[in-house]
Amino acid sequence: MNTSKFFKNYRLMSLLLATLFIASCSDDDDATPPPGGDLEVITDVTLVFTNTQDPNDVVMASAVDPDGEGVMELAVDGAIDLTEGVTYDLTFDILNALDADDVEDIGEEILEEDDEHQIFFGFTDGAFGSPMGNGNIDTASDPVNYNDEDENGNPVGLVTQWTAGDVSADGTFRVRLQHQPDIKTATTTSEDGDTDFDLTFVLNIETDEDAPPAENEVEVITDVTLVFTNTQDPNDVVMASAEDPDGEGVMELIVDGDIDLTEGVTYTLTFDIFNNLESPGEDIGEEILEEDNEHQIFFEFTDGVFDSPTGDGNIGADSAADPVNYMDMDENSNPVGLVTEWTAGGASADGTFRVRLQHQPDLKSATTTSEDGDTDFDLTFVLNIETDEDAPPAENEVEVITDVTLVFTNTQDPNDIVMASAQDPDGEGVMELTVDGAIDLTAGVTYTMTFEILNALDADDVEDIGEEILEEDNEHQIFFEFTDEAFASPMGDGNIGADSAADPVNYMDMDENGNPVGLVTEWTAGDASTDRTFRVRLQHQPDLKSATTTSEDGDTDFDLSFVLNIQ
Repeated sequence: MNTSKFFKNYRLMSLLLATLFIASCSDDDDATPPPGGDLEVITDVTLVFTNTQDPNDVVMASAVDPDGEGVMELAVDGAIDLTEGVTYDLTFDILNALDADDVEDIGEEILEEDDEHQIFFGFTDGAFGSPMGNGNIDTASDPVNYNDEDENGNPVGLVTQWTAGDVSADGTFRVRLQHQPDIKTATTTSEDGDTDFDLTFVLNIETDEDAPPAENEVEVITDVTLVFTNTQDPNDVVMASAEDPDGEGVMELIVDGDIDLTEGVTYTLTFDIFNNLESPGEDIGEEILEEDNEHQIFFEFTDGVFDSPTGDGNIGADSAADPVNYMDMDENSNPVGLVTEWTAGGASADGTFRVRLQHQPDLKSATTTSEDGDTDFDLTFVLNIETDEDAPPAENEVEVITDVTLVFTNTQDPNDIVMASAQDPDGEGVMELTVDGAIDLTAGVTYTMTFEILNALDADDVEDIGEEILEEDNEHQIFFEFTDEAFASPMGDGNIGADSAADPVNYMDMDENGNPVGLVTEWTAGDASTDRTFRVRLQHQPDLKSATTTSEDGDTDFDLSFVLNIQ
């Protein structure tokens, strides 16, 4: 045998067999793709909405593809008809029924491979009280109430929860099942992976005809009464009301009369809220109290009409954190508004006071605003703040001051005293105080400065406003401004101005909270100079004063500028 020829033929035969084997394997691969990339074969999808309060109340909607030609042939059969205000758990029946003798539950397969699947949702904006918005098909991070998670803590969508919103028809509800093997994460979207089905149903939200009026999303309210009770005199009560005797809805409530409060008085505000369509009337206030974690009353008022709270209220998406003195909290420690407290400011007329009750089921939190949820009522009253004719002058928000004297006493020589004053002998108000003379200090000398502040309108009964400030030191602060470098201590130019409050002043007196007052301060005169200025500003800051309040907070009792000469 020719050995060389044998091995040559053997090698050719081996190469041919190997080529045939590789080609055979390649053909098999083309014929049978990996099972992980297949789309599910689905012939039936049923959405099952179950009332969370009544398991016998079930709403179903389905899509069917009886010929099994593919997911794109699934045809929606009927609308989804939900009831306003009702909360439903949504589950799915997802089947492959091509073989009637061996129906395959695709839902079970999705559950087994939950880390590869997610159902996304899209719906008409506002169709649901919860979740809000229009779903997460367009924006994956938008809210959907998923009640199931995969092994990685990411949502699946076989179980979700929905609270139907206001009555509407011809909305839409879309469900899209994505198959996302090896790609599903907390940030994957409805565009990632392959689509097993994408179905859009007509969505109708219907009225519950059997529900009593107050069960509806927007309460039926015929009478609202605001009751302001003087905290010092329970017999001093101010009321204002709004009525809708025909019961046509909350928007028909008509305000009846103004709110007339007295300056300087603190009131507790409560509400009487009724549905009097039937006798006996229904106390909606009690219902709000029972469901306090679903309700909040928001307020808006003319800026400055109240000493407390300050500002103009918390109505508006960007104003929710603005101060209101809520005296009641729900079970989650969030405000309700059935009980609030108000201190009337200086006398004024034709201000406004607005109250807005929001119903926020499954929404209310520490950050929800007057724009969240549904509005039960929104009422605006004329607000008048009247003068208390029986009150002594110094009870007014701005003190009546006729005489201010600054007294600089040399700390080394108590007989060396420098004084400067301002007077308003006709008592027409703080803006009429007129400075009388300059302040003449000696370079390098340290002075203790004190004040004499008087109301001398009644010569037989001169009132020491300084004593009153001392008694209410947690409500007052004197701020100072002076020519830069006029003093060796304190340095700088003083603490008048919103951005200067932390600048140094040598306060020698503190209130009960450890915050400065300014009736006693210390000053070391700088180098000799003339025609400098020294300004003093007394601010009244009830319920405001803190370590960070400024010369711009509260009301100004006086603001005086003196010529300062250092000799």
